[in-house]
Amino acid sequence: MKNNRTFLEKLLDGAEVEWKTLDEIFHLKNGYTPSKGVKEYWENGSIPWFRMEDIRENGRILNTALQKVSESAVKGGKLSPQIQLLLQPLQLLVNTL
Repeated sequence: MKNNRTFLEKLLDGAEVEWKTLDEIFHLKNGYTPSKGVKEYWENGSIPWFRMEDIRENGRILNTALQKVSESAVKGGKLSPQIQLLLQPLQLLVNTL
């Protein structure tokens, strides 16, 4: 007999949960990357620029960034005074059990 429960049903195993959308529990903000073609943005910068490479190199808790950008690179943009959670867009794979 085939088990027709979904992966999520198996994961929760009957537990009661309260569903919320991400914007109900996080302040969502999109970002941008300054042009790599403008050298002044990436040379002698003082503003930490966190990337997924930082996580690969330094682990999950980041205190410093591998790269820094200049103030002109973010002029007109809004800087986050402190980043508590960084989400990288990723491709989701559906696991059918």
